[in-house]
Amino acid sequence: MASIIMSKPASKLDPAIKKKAYAFLEKLTEDDTAPGLHIEPIHHSADARVRTGRVDQGYRAVLFKVPQGQSVVYVFHGIWPHDEAIDVAKRTVLKLNPVNGISEIITVPPTEPTPEPAPFELQEIHEPESLPFTQAERAPAASPLLVGLGLTRADLVSELGIGEALADAALAAVDEDALLALLTEAVEWQGLALLELASGHSVAEVKETFSLAATEAEPGASEEERLIKGLQHPAAQISFAWIENNEELRRVVEGGDFGAWRVFLHPEQRKYVDRSYNGPFRLSGGAGTGKTVVLLHRARQLAKANPHARVLVTTFTVNLADQMRTGLPKVWLTPRPHDSLERVVLKGWHPCRRSLTPTSSSATRSRLSPQASRRSRSPRTWGWPKPPSKPGSATLASSPTG
Repeated sequence: MASIIMSKPASKLDPAIKKKAYAFLEKLTEDDTAPGLHIEPIHHSADARVRTGRVDQGYRAVLFKVPQGQSVVYVFHGIWPHDEAIDVAKRTVLKLNPVNGISEIITVPPTEPTPEPAPFELQEIHEPESLPFTQAERAPAASPLLVGLGLTRADLVSELGIGEALADAALAAVDEDALLALLTEAVEWQGLALLELASGHSVAEVKETFSLAATEAEPGASEEERLIKGLQHPAAQISFAWIENNEELRRVVEGGDFGAWRVFLHPEQRKYVDRSYNGPFRLSGGAGTGKTVVLLHRARQLAKANPHARVLVTTFTVNLADQMRTGLPKVWLTPRPHDSLERVVLKGWHPCRRSLTPTSSSATRSRLSPQASRRSRSPRTWGWPKPPSKPGSATLASSPTG
């Protein structure tokens, strides 16, 4: 069987071909040698790993074939009309970043024939009698944004691993708009790193956020093994998601842009999802910063880590709880999602409190009361903490009892 790694651009498919894309990828995972798939290399391509596959008569998929032991991994780059797909495949490369070991997909610019030099002719130059304005009257040139922040080419290229062409263009950008215009075609983590720098974060802070410590090649590791490891890097996971089963494949393909933001996490988000905590912690942020996504992934992480735990997720409103309940399956990346999914309970805060507030013995009321909670430091003593003071924060509990 073949494994699929989905790139974020590949999840943005034309609605008219989503069903065909899913059928193609499903067959690919079952048997990548099936004749109907037409998985073929491209002659004169920039990367020998690139392949195209037949989605239907008019469309072709572009993939990268990476052997992994006795199996094979396909990195799915996208689907285009036949001729366009061939052109994309010839100019697209899956490679390792030489500074930090992150696997990246880049586009090689087309080679243009070198024009013949024009015949040399002497030209007479006439000096103007007077200049329209003096040198002192000239408007001062705007200082490039990143240069004004003290950043150098070495900071971007040698320290962070940003591509040379992108680094040169970014250092010449005079303002935020010019910088943003450059990032539409950039490797995603590189674009986000440049935005962090433009926001005033230091090179050291960006390296920590994106886990960009310099890496050395493992002795004896093949290039394919290094590519697979690079695809697992936290910064690479902004752009790539490992597809573990057909149900997950369907969610990513059919979810498109709406589903992609739930699957591909920023390294800062992933840090809060995967970290081990000794007790509760609070995560704050403005609207749209991804707190709900982190909360759902955290619930999934806790349920996977402890097969016997039940995870309670509460919100301020019943409507938001219903929306989260609908969105939770989109982040549930396990071979058998319902094994753990049914152990996550999502409720609005007040209905949850009413349903769990005890009404029987006084001993039970004492144990679950806020006063009892304050008297005991044991994580197994359940009191009712106050809900967060404002909607812009969430308290994420981590307990031995789930």
